[in-house]
Amino acid sequence: MIDINFLRYQKQALTKQAKKDKQIFKISVGITIATVLLSLGLIGLTFFLNNHTGKITQKISLTTEEIEKYKETEASYIFLINKLKIIRELFELRADKQAAIHFFDNLFPADVEISGIRYEIEEGILSLKITSPHIFRLEEVFTILKEPNIKKHFLTMNRSNLKREQNAKYSFQLVLSLDKNSDLISYD
Repeated sequence: MIDINFLRYQKQALTKQAKKDKQIFKISVGITIATVLLSLGLIGLTFFLNNHTGKITQKISLTTEEIEKYKETEASYIFLINKLKIIRELFELRADKQAAIHFFDNLFPADVEISGIRYEIEEGILSLKITSPHIFRLEEVFTILKEPNIKKHFLTMNRSNLKREQNAKYSFQLVLSLDKNSDLISYD
């Protein structure tokens, strides 16, 4: 008798299908594993970035607090700097007055007195009372004041209120506008 195996063809077809299913299963498992690994990697990266962002946010808040803490100190420092600039300007203006007084003190003879000094800082106007022991010395002072090399140091130079005092001394008022560009006054 001849054996007839009807299942053989079906078994062969099933074996081919099983091989295909096995291959599809392997591909599916590979894709699933890759997807899971990729998801885990993305979750880890998200966790890392969130953690890093939190640290950066914390550093920003600490730095902001520190800046706020020193804000008052910085304001005080800026105020002090501005105050020092104003004081420097006042000293420079005062130096103008001192230089002019020194200039005239050295310019006039020793017996001529300089007194009644007034200085208007904003306008740069210096007012001096010049007292001479006698008329001849007064004439010498007027001659000195008329010299061009003396006048060049000042924007204006006016004499007024000439009078003879009871003690026979002569006095007058000398009003000057100081010239900042003059070599009489130098800032070092």
